[in-house]
Amino acid sequence: MPIALDIEQEFEKLKNETQAKKNERFFKMADKEYASHDIFLGITAPTIRELVKKYWINLGFKELDLFLNSKYHEKRLFALLVLVKQYKSKRFSDSKKKEAIYDYYLENLYHINNWDLIDVTAPHIIGTHLINNQNRTILYTLAKSNSLWERRVSIVSTFALINTLQFKDTLVLAKILLNDEEDLIHK
Repeated sequence: MPIALDIEQEFEKLKNETQAKKNERFFKMADKEYASHDIFLGITAPTIRELVKKYWINLGFKELDLFLNSKYHEKRLFALLVLVKQYKSKRFSDSKKKEAIYDYYLENLYHINNWDLIDVTAPHIIGTHLINNQNRTILYTLAKSNSLWERRVSIVSTFALINTLQFKDTLVLAKILLNDEEDLIHK
């Protein structure tokens, strides 16, 4: 997997300890807080997006697994933004490819475990995928999950529906999540 090695080398060159410390202060990382599992390299989101532009076209799920399974937050962000880029691309306009990206995203929800990872990806993959699909039971399944992150995916995904003036699911999900104890569900 030479391309994955090239990307790994770029991450190594770009890591910044000072920025990593800033990230650690921005996210709730104390013991038992939502980001206590995260480790940061200190690479900014705009820099990650530049890497996505450079490499997205040549990456398949096998290579993305390496980054999505990483302990480093920025590597997971990179993999997820590649998926968004591929999903939106005319080059990958085949409905089977879009379905595969949608399925891959759902199969890897365990690794999509911070608010920023969800907010920049769920509406563009899950939400967009459901715009013309009347079967939206996945949103309700996720809303009833024990996982904070799955519940957040359910409601944030509806941003894409809202953008197309489809409000019903958002309102029903909001009612389901209204008394959720997690502040990240209400924000």
